[in-house]
Amino acid sequence: MTPLSVRLRDALAKSGISHKALADQLEVGRSTVTHWVSGRAEPSIEAVKQIARVLGIDPGELAFGPASAARLRRAPLRPRLATAKVKPEETRLAG
Repeated sequence: MTPLSVRLRDALAKSGISHKALADQLEVGRSTVTHWVSGRAEPSIEAVKQIARVLGIDPGELAFGPASAARLRRAPLRPRLATAKVKPEETRLAG
């Protein structure tokens, strides 16, 4: 799997947005973006969502890569717990 820093660098290059412009949009320092792109630091999940919004890409693809994001979108939801069927007469209190 490609590291987040590489996916971020590629997305920035593709969008033509500079580190400074992204930093300004996110209200963080330019050095913070540089650290994310170099792999010295990783953005929070909330920051990944904001970065994706600014770059116009899917947050899942930025966070996990296109193949992983596609698998997550296709993954079924967790199955619900089975519930016992109770007859109405069993719900009455004895009395």
